[in-house]
Amino acid sequence: MATTESLKDLKFILSSRFIKVLKEINSEISDAFLEAHKNIDNIQSRSFADIDINNDDAITFIQSNKAGEILNITSDKYLVENPSIVKSLMKLDITHDVYNRHRVSMRIGRFVNTVFPNRFPASLRAVAGQKSRDVENFVRMYKSIVGQEEKIKLLDIVKGSNISKWYNSKNYDTLKGSLGGSCMSRVSRSFLSIYDKNTKSVSLVILYKNKKKTKIVARAILWTLHNPTGRCFLDRIYTNDSSDEQIFIDYAKKNGWLYKGSQSYGRRYSVTDPLIDKSRRTNLQVKLKFTKLTNFPYMDTMYYMDTKNKTLSNQPRGANYTLTSTGGGRSSHNGVQPNEEFVQSKYHDDEIPKSDAHFCYFGDDWIYSDEAIRVYNVKWKDQNRLSAIPGHPRIVKSNIPGINYVKHFVKKSCIWSDYLNTWIFHSSKVDVFLNKEKTKIGFDHKKRKNTHFVEINGYYYAIHLARKVNDRWELI
Repeated sequence: MATTESLKDLKFILSSRFIKVLKEINSEISDAFLEAHKNIDNIQSRSFADIDINNDDAITFIQSNKAGEILNITSDKYLVENPSIVKSLMKLDITHDVYNRHRVSMRIGRFVNTVFPNRFPASLRAVAGQKSRDVENFVRMYKSIVGQEEKIKLLDIVKGSNISKWYNSKNYDTLKGSLGGSCMSRVSRSFLSIYDKNTKSVSLVILYKNKKKTKIVARAILWTLHNPTGRCFLDRIYTNDSSDEQIFIDYAKKNGWLYKGSQSYGRRYSVTDPLIDKSRRTNLQVKLKFTKLTNFPYMDTMYYMDTKNKTLSNQPRGANYTLTSTGGGRSSHNGVQPNEEFVQSKYHDDEIPKSDAHFCYFGDDWIYSDEAIRVYNVKWKDQNRLSAIPGHPRIVKSNIPGINYVKHFVKKSCIWSDYLNTWIFHSSKVDVFLNKEKTKIGFDHKKRKNTHFVEINGYYYAIHLARKVNDRWELI
């Protein structure tokens, strides 16, 4: 019988609580982890990966040979011949010794690159409408979820003079990140009077450093809106550590607040509505009292001021001032030009500037140009491309994992793949055998050939079933 040391590789397994965290992360990396766990033939030199309860930036695992000692598994062949044993290992609870002995801790980013070498390089970034693909963003989302319940307890909502208090950099934990670099963190309190004096319309959501509540690590303005009526909008989130952005976003979702789709300056970014699970350009307006004020803060989103109607908005119509000076103050603005043409948008439930709009065939509607969905492989008259409003029932998204491929197609031209958990355009579908006996078939995409499946004797097999010998693929 083989010795324990001969067990070099073991089925790659994730703990139930690690799986729960990964399912909350909208990333190709989390998808890759879950796919590796689900794949019964995936073996690694490390296994039983779990969250590190002492460090939200790390995970723990056990080397496969050490796990073999605990489980009394002494050879790779034993596992191959007994697939039911592998399935039982995947169900082990975190109280089992494999999750509590011989554990190795590793930074989560390094662990990604160890499990998936060269698959997610640092330069890899998502494009519009595509899942996050880079390790840095995955780590940020992972950190925001692990230990989230404790962090939520450190959130607070303040009003009045407490807004200017927590804007002051003296009350920041550090001067790092977007919070430390905020241009309003060192100004006189008079520049923040518009916040302090409008307690019915303006609040500040803050995240304390710890239970002492003497320093903050993040903040975001919360507007009680006049339009849309009865809604709140969480403005740009400033943090010492960008991973804390997700805490605010999750809190906004929990409370049904609108929130900014991108934590950057500008009104053109989409607004996410958690009540309908949609992100789109939305006209926002808040009623305020500011007639006696002379100083004003720099604003990220609601920077169009209409002194006649006493409103701030993210839209220029009617505005006679803008609040975009990083030193504070206001600048004159002429509002929308008299000759500017507007079109009615059912999607946005508002009139939008035609110069900034696009008409979508699928949806029969005008929407902002940067939100129109391009539909591929459709011929309509002489056009080689068409567009759709987001969420149109006749349009589906094909998001092929492992390659830089995200496109939208007409649904009737696609087939659903349980194997890839996405739609595939019919002419791109490839039938791939998932076992050597050719009894299991998955629909794969032709562009994944030689990276995820290979051709052997006229048939296609998942790549983990094969090896390359003298430039030719053969079954293991």
